[in-house]
Amino acid sequence: MTDLGKTPHRLAPVLIVVLAAFSVAGVLHSTRAGIAQCLHRRARSIEAPERRLSFLRLSHALYPHDYYCCERAARAALAAGHAAQSYEESATWREQAEQWCDRGLAVNPRMWELNKMKIDFLWRRAPREAVRHWEAYTDWAFWHPDNHAVLATQYASVGEFEKAERALLLAKGSSMYKRAKRMVAEAKVAFSAGGAGREAGK
Repeated sequence: MTDLGKTPHRLAPVLIVVLAAFSVAGVLHSTRAGIAQCLHRRARSIEAPERRLSFLRLSHALYPHDYYCCERAARAALAAGHAAQSYEESATWREQAEQWCDRGLAVNPRMWELNKMKIDFLWRRAPREAVRHWEAYTDWAFWHPDNHAVLATQYASVGEFEKAERALLLAKGSSMYKRAKRMVAEAKVAFSAGGAGREAGK
């Protein structure tokens, strides 16, 4: 018969190994995260966007769960694109910036700055897709008037003025309200002028 009294003693070495493995894994994880944070902080003090991005890449490689790192990397890539000497180079940097934005959204799909950045990227190639993206984000963060202020300008930019006016009603209290209201009014004038021009050309 098996001596049940000796079972705990036999398991003890196994438990020690398991605990040691978890401890080592924890130390390695915290070390990587700590180094990543140091690199991230260092990057924030660097002026040159390409060099700043190189530090952020290292930080992300060590700790890919930091969505703030992804956001700053996207902004660094955009800054590098603005300083580019050619359209092709600028487009390459912008593509990298959107990739960083998408990485951040994969970690935290609710971050305001990343979602705002995403609609800016989408707007250049598919305005209505940008509107739908922000619409979905606002449905989730319905309570914040800033989101409705942005949504009002998005609706107005594609000529959806009834929706823009409804969004403005929910944007009251936002620091962005006056600007959004002005942009909606300007978009109405622009669309009306465009319509009048098309009628005159018939």
